Amino acid sequence: MHQKKIQILILIMVVICAVLLSGCRESLVIQEVIYDQASEDIDFNNKMKIAENNENSSNEDKTLPRKKNSETDKKTDEEHQASKKGDKKNEGEAPDTKYNSDAKENQDNDSEGSKPGETGEKDSAAEDDSSAGASDNPNDRQIYDGNGNKVDLPEEVNSAVVTGDAAPIVQMLGGKSILSGSSSSFTSNSLAMRVFASEDVENTETLWDGDGSSAMSSSNFQKLLQMKPDVCVTISGQNSFSSSQLNTLKTKKIAVVTLPALTSSDNIRSAVSILGEMIGDRSGQDGGVNAKELASEYDKYCKNLIREVKGKTGLFTWNNIDFNTGSKNAQNTASDGQYTLYVSQWENASYKITTNSGGVLYRDSGVAVAPQGYSNSPLSYFLSVAGVCNNGARFVRSAKSEYAIVPFNRNVLHHNTSGTYSFYSDTNESFVKVQDASMDIGLGESSFKSILVESNDVKNKIQASDSWKFYGKVTANNVTEYGFIASDGSLIPSYIRGNYSIYVNPCGVSSWTDGSVESILETKWAAWKFHSAYSESQVKEELKNFYSKFYRYNLSDSQVNSILSGK
Repeated sequence: MHQKKIQILILIMVVICAVLLSGCRESLVIQEVIYDQASEDIDFNNKMKIAENNENSSNEDKTLPRKKNSETDKKTDEEHQASKKGDKKNEGEAPDTKYNSDAKENQDNDSEGSKPGETGEKDSAAEDDSSAGASDNPNDRQIYDGNGNKVDLPEEVNSAVVTGDAAPIVQMLGGKSILSGSSSSFTSNSLAMRVFASEDVENTETLWDGDGSSAMSSSNFQKLLQMKPDVCVTISGQNSFSSSQLNTLKTKKIAVVTLPALTSSDNIRSAVSILGEMIGDRSGQDGGVNAKELASEYDKYCKNLIREVKGKTGLFTWNNIDFNTGSKNAQNTASDGQYTLYVSQWENASYKITTNSGGVLYRDSGVAVAPQGYSNSPLSYFLSVAGVCNNGARFVRSAKSEYAIVPFNRNVLHHNTSGTYSFYSDTNESFVKVQDASMDIGLGESSFKSILVESNDVKNKIQASDSWKFYGKVTANNVTEYGFIASDGSLIPSYIRGNYSIYVNPCGVSSWTDGSVESILETKWAAWKFHSAYSESQVKEELKNFYSKFYRYNLSDSQVNSILSGK
């Protein structure tokens, strides 16, 4: 009996121990409930997470993944994003960032814009979320680039290889002395050498030709690897690195940050924000600033200037298209908007007008070239803010980026050019005439008094061309029209209906037309030139204040004049 009691006592002790041990391990059921609760608190649309499970309190969580666009949004993105020149396709070396269509909901274009990582879908070159330079160091920090990819960065970025118009942004954000390599478009820029201190630019290796849109040579890439930069910065849509070079950078754990293409106001501000996060606070170093704070100041500056100029001139666009986002929610508020045409270059080519039998009636030695659409640069949007519609922005039905432009009616006789650029397929349309059901406005008329060109060279070529002269009205075969009479008595109709001005677009450290941090200044300059909404002195003061505030450089009067003259 005593032995039986002992056995019962031992059994009770075993049961008690088992219960105590089970209390040391968390229940799987409880784990599942906690996980489900945390998941329900995530709002992927706004990248917000409920704080402490309080539905009335929310904080931004930048570690959350961005929400992918719907197929409809993706299609809109693809239509909005176009290459700057030619018909070159992105081969995948630099991931192509699409515009965030969620910005369409912004009626006034004064929204916060896209957050880093919310600018669109990743393409085939960015399918792997572990970007180049992924680090195993737990002390490294992470940011989202323009493709929404999470990029591992060292605690401090002390050296960077940066391409094209991204280089001035790095310098602007206090990246003085960290720029170790860039493209010749920056390193050979004489104004950049003065603004950013000549020794700083002189110490920057030239690793790319031109603007860095094509992959660097093998020898320069080997030089880059020897430099061992902390990060390489590229711009979406450019092929700054080949696929093999990108793979090598990833193997060498050199981070690659891809910025959104600088083709819209939102994308430019997003690029500045991303680089502000990348550079961080360098205010304690010589020539450094708190990059994140300055990026935020730039964002506010852009929105405030847009509101100010729009309040002076009113918004003027075409068919209610918002040239910043591509949505049709932009109501014209300008009572007397102006039309213009932006001409990007002049192509020396044989141009002629012939009869049906091939007889040559007219020859010229070149054609103007103009971009179509509004998605290849922010220019058309900033012009619209200033009450000006770029006529080339209306042409969005073709995949080609640029077209040969002549001011003659191509619906009459035969027009041929031997150059690289072809004419727009619709012979009834013209970049030099605004045609709609309710209007037919030619260059030189009261609401189309000027054109805008990229450089003084283009201006000189247009001024020297017989094609771009104003001939007045002539009569042939009982028909009176603007143009001139050819040698066989034929009437060659022209859309130039009066004298007009040619403005050379300003150009500073960066191109205002291609898309840069300085492009925002186009708004005030255009409001002065096209509407006299500001005085010349006010525009010059704005330019000086911009350089002082963001570049920490005081422009001389001669430098201001040089920038505004497009030199």
